[in-house]
Amino acid sequence: METLHPPLDRLLDTFDTLSSEELDRVEKRLASVREKKNGNAQILASPSTPRDIFALSFDEYLAMSDDERDAIQDEAYENHLDWIDQTLKRHHAKWILVCGRKVIESAPAWENYPTDEKLQAIGEQYGLIPFVFAAAPMIEELDGRRRVAHVLHD
Repeated sequence: METLHPPLDRLLDTFDTLSSEELDRVEKRLASVREKKNGNAQILASPSTPRDIFALSFDEYLAMSDDERDAIQDEAYENHLDWIDQTLKRHHAKWILVCGRKVIESAPAWENYPTDEKLQAIGEQYGLIPFVFAAAPMIEELDGRRRVAHVLHD
């Protein structure tokens, strides 16, 4: 296939390597350029699709602040609570260790709850964020939202 504009093709290829934050920045810049070319008439942005929290890279996660990591965990519970509850029940588990929507480990009791070292190893192995979702007794209530009490921190 012949390319019509090689520099543009190279630029478009780089989009695959950008993080979510970098893509947001590109979208804002494109909207600004479109607005200027449209005589400063504001153009409504297309509705953004929610990010797939289970597809975020482990390296991206490690680069986040503790507050950002907590927000990721909250977002996982807010957007996937039904799936989490169903998966806990299906595995007859008090907790599940999930990486990329795949249950890596689970247990019917609180023993063998994953350590930070275990989470680090799983994150490095899969390249994705290792989430530990827990049944009610390990859940904290924050502003009416559930979240796990144990989150991987440096």
